Amino acid sequence: MPLYPGGLKVGLGMWNSLPLTLLVEYGLFLFGVILYGRATRSKDGWNYALWSLVLFLGVMYAASLFAPPPPSVGVLALSASALWLTIPWAAWGDREREVAPQQ
Repeated sequence: MPLYPGGLKVGLGMWNSLPLTLLVEYGLFLFGVILYGRATRSKDGWNYALWSLVLFLGVMYAASLFAPPPPSVGVLALSASALWLTIPWAAWGDREREVAPQQ
C-alpha cells in the first residue's frame, strides 16, 4: 500500500491474494466476536440481537466481495444509508449483555 500517491509501498500485499485477505479479515472479525463474547454474558439467555448482527455483518462482507455492483447510484446511496441501522442494532445487542465476572 503506498504511503502517498506514487510513494513508497509498505505492507504485506494481502490484497494480491483473495484467500489470504478473507482468512485474515474474517479471522480478525471472529477474534473480536470471541473477545466480546468472553468479556460479556447475556442477561436473558440467547441474545438474538447480537448474533443476528454478527451474522448480518459476515454476510454483508461476503456480499461486498462477491455480489455484482449496484445497478445505479441511487441504489448504492440507499444501501449505504441503510447501514446506519447497524448502530442502533449494535446498541440493542449490547444492552442485552453485561460484563462477565473475571475468572
